[in-house]
Formats: sequence, C-alpha cells, structure tokens
Amino acid sequence: MTRPKLLPWLLTPSILTVSIGFVFQGARAAEHTLMPSPQTVHFGYFSAALKPVLTVNSGDVVTIESSGSVDPAEVDASGVVPPSAVPEHARAIRREVTDRGPGPHVLTGPVFVNGAMPGDVLEVRILGIDFAVPYGYNA
Repeated sequence: MTRPKLLPWLLTPSILTVSIGFVFQGARAAEHTLMPSPQTVHFGYFSAALKPVLTVNSGDVVTIESSGSVDPAEVDASGVVPPSAVPEHARAIRREVTDRGPGPHVLTGPVFVNGAMPGDVLEVRILGIDFAVPYGYNA
C-alpha cells in the first residue's frame, strides 16, 4: 500500500471577518476588532478553561487577525522579506508568550458570546478573509 503524498501548505497570517451568534434578531450588530498580541493569543491548544479576550453579543461582527507561527527571525534571515513587513505584534508574541501548547499554531482568542451556554450550537458566518502580511511560508 502506498502512502498518499503530503502536500506542503502555504501559511499566511490572515484577517477573518465573521458574524457570530445563535439567531440573527435583526438588531444592529456591533462591530469588534481583535488583534493578535501577547495578551490575546495562545500557542497550540484549545481549552474551555481559557479566559475570553473578547466578549460579544449574538449577531455581532468580529474581525480577527491571526499571527503566523514562524519565528520572525527566520523571516528576516530569508533575505526575501524586508524586516518592516513583519508586524511588531508577531515579534512581541514570539518574545513574550512562553506558554506553548503541544501544537505550533498561534491562536487569537477565545471569544465569549453573551448568553451562550454549554451545549449550544453557534452559527459563525465568514464574511471575508484577507491577507494580513505581504508574504507566506511553507511548513
């Protein structure tokens, strides 16, 4: 039996705009922006015990920016990407976030939805995805 060939993934920090909620009530939704920083990210795991970094109401629109997990020093050493293209928050996260889970990914959040209870199903509508930096990398 031959194993399927694994394809490299192109990874790029992105900006994701989503609408979160149970049922859209027709009320005007608030808009929030959640940027990555040492205070708003964690490395490599999901946990219900994490304290939310943002609280929203059902139907609100949230723009969340992710941060890449590649070390900014490696990007700088590539000689292809100018150091000014690497966001300062990526450098601060690499320096200051020392609690690293088993996975390599930098996760922005979590987001708490007011009124959500354990067992509820939330609807998340992706309204848009955009690039956060002018470079990508393979891992």
